[in-house]
Amino acid sequence: MNKESIDDKYFEILKEIINGKKEINELDLNGEEEKILCTLIKARTLQYKKKTNKIIEQIREVDSEIKKYINKQIILASNNKGKIQEFKDYLKQFNIDVISQKEAGCNVEVEENGTTYAENALIKAEAIYKLTEKPVISDDSGLEVDYIGGKPGLYTGRFLGENATNQEKCEKILEMLKTAKDEERTARFKVAICFIDESGKVEFFSGECEGKIAYSMRGNNGMGYDPIFEYEGRTFAEMKEEEKNKVSHRGKAIKKLLDRLSHF
Repeated sequence: MNKESIDDKYFEILKEIINGKKEINELDLNGEEEKILCTLIKARTLQYKKKTNKIIEQIREVDSEIKKYINKQIILASNNKGKIQEFKDYLKQFNIDVISQKEAGCNVEVEENGTTYAENALIKAEAIYKLTEKPVISDDSGLEVDYIGGKPGLYTGRFLGENATNQEKCEKILEMLKTAKDEERTARFKVAICFIDESGKVEFFSGECEGKIAYSMRGNNGMGYDPIFEYEGRTFAEMKEEEKNKVSHRGKAIKKLLDRLSHF
């Protein structure tokens, strides 16, 4: 029923009802008049509902756009500057700010006594989450060299003691493999990343890269054992950062993490 086809008096009545001046049962209407008024009310209600739904949808769209520009924050359960910067570089595309555990006010030393990389990552992440109840990322990784029984493995970071330099660690591995033939120098990097969201839900993301131990330290990039880990003819330390990230154990795990955080 078009607006033009209804007598003006019905619109006046409708206004009074909307404004709370009258109730429908107070009106002196015959059956036909009541039917017309009810039809008008339904039409107006439907019209307002459509307008309201459209406004709600517009608000949601604006809210979605605003969220794209609001920095979200995740704590990395580490104070390692190189690792923090690496995660910052990966997560900036999602406007996620990565801060160290120290920046989050967590001045704690967590004992990594797990029996797997995933367990160690979980131990560190849970310790920081319990103190902050904020989203946390933690990782644990290791170099496994077949010739020496998979060492240093879980003790990769603590190999030769807490105070040993990366160069000393690399030189020790090379010394341990000085009699190893080319086919005996197989090795791999492994990593487990643990993510705990704000609600406390725990998720894991793993990565692995097969390679071999070089005969000498080569390259000036990267960190840790990168100068002696060879992948398809080059050590990680000879690769540019973006090249390494495409094939490295951590790069593979972080890609999985990024798929998850794209909905964070």
